[in-house]
Amino acid sequence: MNDTFSRLFSYWCMPYEYLSFPEYLQNNPIKAYGEYAFEEGFRLAVSLLAPLLTQNDFDPYRK
Repeated sequence: MNDTFSRLFSYWCMPYEYLSFPEYLQNNPIKAYGEYAFEEGFRLAVSLLAPLLTQNDFDPYRK
């Protein structure tokens, strides 16, 4: 990973903390962090998509 992505990752992603995840994920840090990353990515996608879908002139089939 290059320096730019390493800095972005350190800035954007929270550090793994044992107590911040539900009890069923505390013994599996890889799955816990994966679910966290998926949730954050999904939230970002929805926040970017929502304004687009509320536009009156939105037509996904228009070329």
